[in-house]
Amino acid sequence: MGAIANDEMITAKDGQQHSWKSVKLLIATLIVSTLGDGFCGVMMAVALPNISETYHVSIATANWVTVGYAIVAATAVMTAATVLARISLKKLFF
Repeated sequence: MGAIANDEMITAKDGQQHSWKSVKLLIATLIVSTLGDGFCGVMMAVALPNISETYHVSIATANWVTVGYAIVAATAVMTAATVLARISLKKLFF
């Protein structure tokens, strides 16, 4: 299988045409955001003792708070993506 040229178009399942450059940009964005998510998880794990001390709760309770925050954040992102898929970005801003 040969290399894909930069000017070659890729057809999505819904029939839309996308350039190879935009696909590479999407993959790069996914990789960077995944690394950022891992970094944020490590930051929260390091901060757990300070959080538990500050709010006078056990480390297990502080961990549940950070897990709950991650679940709510993920749900908000998926909900926003669904809304953006149904309503255009321009209409959503106005």
